Amino acid sequence: MMMKAMTTPVIKDLVLLGGGHSHVETLRSFGMRPVPGVKLTLVSRDIHTPYSGMLPGYVSGFYAFDDCHIDLSQLAKFAGATLVHAEAIHIDPQGRELRFESRPPMRYDLLSVDIGITPGASSIPGASKYTTTVKPISRLVENMDELLKQAKEKALKVAIVGGGAGGVELTLALQHRLEEDRKAAGNPKHGTSTFSLITRNEILTTHPKKAQNIFRRILAERGIKLVENCGGVA
Repeated sequence: MMMKAMTTPVIKDLVLLGGGHSHVETLRSFGMRPVPGVKLTLVSRDIHTPYSGMLPGYVSGFYAFDDCHIDLSQLAKFAGATLVHAEAIHIDPQGRELRFESRPPMRYDLLSVDIGITPGASSIPGASKYTTTVKPISRLVENMDELLKQAKEKALKVAIVGGGAGGVELTLALQHRLEEDRKAAGNPKHGTSTFSLITRNEILTTHPKKAQNIFRRILAERGIKLVENCGGVA
């Protein structure tokens, strides 16, 4: 006599909105130790999510795209989760629904949101039109190819606003990348791109004075203009 395979009934619909680091870890954990009765769904605008700790290495050219991005489709498959490739436009907490532009609403019992940070660039005059924000990281990655293309055609004047550890590291990484590309081109007609690092306070305010002075020296040695104690205005 044939027996039907027993299946665990779905008790809770857990929806993960966004492919941030915490959701990556949640999916990995579910893949190793599934939770009976929980149906897992990942909703993400992007299929590949970047690991922010490797971003400077990607910008500097040490890492390729695949080296520092996680394939969410493969991770969702490993976790036994359903992947919905879409961008949510509204959360209805009373009705427990996610709403989308071009697909029906999605019901949930539990919702976790990890969509990363989007800076409020609109508060700085001209920033939305003339700057590229580092967050969300996917947007910076998308704009890297265009930046590198421009740098091959002419020397650029690059200003980076933000003197924390991330801003300092990104400035050094991007300068390294453009200079290495310039050298690899042989004898380009244009000169070297110039860099300025602008910060509202001092650089590395959460670090010891010794670290601040070390990086002031490194920036000066690399020919990067440091502008401290200045509010960022695009």
